[in-house]
Amino acid sequence: MDTDVMPARSPSTRTPIGNTALLRLAHAFAARAMRLPTSAEYKIETPRQTLPESYCAGCIDDALDAELKKWAEDDRAHIYTTMSAGAEHDGRSHCHKCGLMLDCRLSEYGGEIELIRFSAIRFSRHRPPSDADLYHLWKMMESLAYHGDERKIALALRIGRRVLAALTWRED
Repeated sequence: MDTDVMPARSPSTRTPIGNTALLRLAHAFAARAMRLPTSAEYKIETPRQTLPESYCAGCIDDALDAELKKWAEDDRAHIYTTMSAGAEHDGRSHCHKCGLMLDCRLSEYGGEIELIRFSAIRFSRHRPPSDADLYHLWKMMESLAYHGDERKIALALRIGRRVLAALTWRED
């Protein structure tokens, strides 16, 4: 097999080096994004379905109380909440009630959507990335490192380098 066609691989992890570089860049953004308040995702399960709305830890009790009022006394014992930290989503996830960002992983599709979105944004010293931008960049890069092809990874690395350049102008 021709070695010029094979992507370079890291000997310790056996992952393509582009993926490793992307994960390192993602973790650089994660350090800044960790300042953002986030919550695990909570859902309400009823006898008929899992409700589509997601809630943060601070809002789930009120949401559950409101849902319980809609059900007959006999059915209330079958309504409960579930919690997931890092559930996979096709897009950003926020609390239905207060808007707090919920901790999630992006699916392959979600990573691609964020890649398209961030490729259209031009960060600079006049428009530096916010902590929320860094959080979403982190999640996008993690998704692409595991799901993306070489072209998408290369584009994500270019975006990440532009963001790093803009961050040097940002005052904390």
